[in-house]
Amino acid sequence: MIVLIATSYPLRSLILTLFFFALFLCAIGTVIWAAVDAIRKPSSSFKAAGSSKALWLVLVIAPAVLLPFLGVSLAIIYLAAIRPRINSTGTERGAWPNQHEVGLGAAVLGSDEGIPPAGWYPDPEDPSTTRLWSGSAWTDSKRGSDGLPPVS
Repeated sequence: MIVLIATSYPLRSLILTLFFFALFLCAIGTVIWAAVDAIRKPSSSFKAAGSSKALWLVLVIAPAVLLPFLGVSLAIIYLAAIRPRINSTGTERGAWPNQHEVGLGAAVLGSDEGIPPAGWYPDPEDPSTTRLWSGSAWTDSKRGSDGLPPVS
């Protein structure tokens, strides 16, 4: 009986070590996912959702370094509550004409200089028409891809 306990202890210890290491990787992955998602979203999306990009970047990244449990908790709150609100505003990256990319520096600093200029772009809701982009949001003005007003 004593021999069995002595040989099973290292195995139990290894299993626990692997379990906590996997838990640690999941926690770090959650914080990284939340931070990268917040960095990639334009400031206008946060404003439209009634929040602040800088605030959520600080809330997700800083505690993860100083107080890991708090950082993971805030990352989960961001992903579960704030991210869906931002995505529902229609101002996230995918809603911009031609999937226009914003540089990482502009996204972090909250600059909107990467947003495309006003003009006619393919309508994300109806590819057979074009829609007027005001420079900050889609308008209600639409026309056919041939430049004529769409047939109603």
